[in-house]
Order: sequence, then structure tokens, then C-alpha cells
Amino acid sequence: MARYDHLQLLRLPERLERRKHGGGGGAPQRDVDGHSRKLRAELDTAIAEQQRRRRPEFVDPSLILRVRMTGMTMEEDWERLGLTLLASDEDKTLI
Repeated sequence: MARYDHLQLLRLPERLERRKHGGGGGAPQRDVDGHSRKLRAELDTAIAEQQRRRRPEFVDPSLILRVRMTGMTMEEDWERLGLTLLASDEDKTLI
């Protein structure tokens, strides 16, 4: 206060009652168990998908085919044939 002696701060003579209530209420009820089960199921699904897509630890280079496509073929079509798609290039070459 000594820094700004030229400013006069006056207290009001009346005492206002303090606000003691309100403030937005409590937190909403949460289903912690249900949320945990949902996250666990999503995690298990993601892990299973990644394990399914995992490349084999050893790939025999003589078994790798390079295919130049003329149309669109989905990765699932190759997997149905028992083949694993290793890479696809912009010129529609599949490995």
C-alpha cells in the first residue's frame, strides 16, 4: 500500500453478507465400472487387430511377390487368399 499513497482506498460502512451457497453443484454420477469395461473391450479389440496384422518374424525373400495392379483390390481380399500385404506403392504396386 505504501507504493501508491496517492490512491485512497475506502471501506464501505455496511457489511455485506458472505455468499455461502452455490458454486455449480457437485460432479455428475459416473459409471466407473462400465467405463472400465468399455475401455478394456476397446483395448482388447485393438490388440487383437494389431496381432492379426503383425508381420511374421522371418520373411523368406523368395516368397515375396511384387504385383502391379490395374484396379482396386482391398487388403482383405489378399488375406482371404492367404497372402500378407507388406507394402503398397503409389504406382499401384503391391508387395
